Amino acid sequence: MRKQKQAGFTLSEMMVVIAIIGVLLIIILPNALRVLDTAKAEGCSAYIKTVETQSQLYLLDGHDNLSIDALYDNGYIPEKTCPDGRILIVDANGAVSVVED
Repeated sequence: MRKQKQAGFTLSEMMVVIAIIGVLLIIILPNALRVLDTAKAEGCSAYIKTVETQSQLYLLDGHDNLSIDALYDNGYIPEKTCPDGRILIVDANGAVSVVED
């Protein structure tokens, strides 16, 4: 009876592939995390401009007592915080600032 050769990978081939994947992760992961942090920071700046614009619309619609809670409760903004989690506050004139921890 003839033994048929089975197709597949050897243990050493699998180890080489896993090592290559590991090296690629070591190279790519720090850069990806840095880009994510930058995107969150820039997203906060953009969201502050959106909240300022929505504050002006809120006042033009004839509402009083401008606050971040009023904007959120009346559907002018979807979140009270920046994408990076920092809390926003709005003064009576519509200027937005970030509460630093």
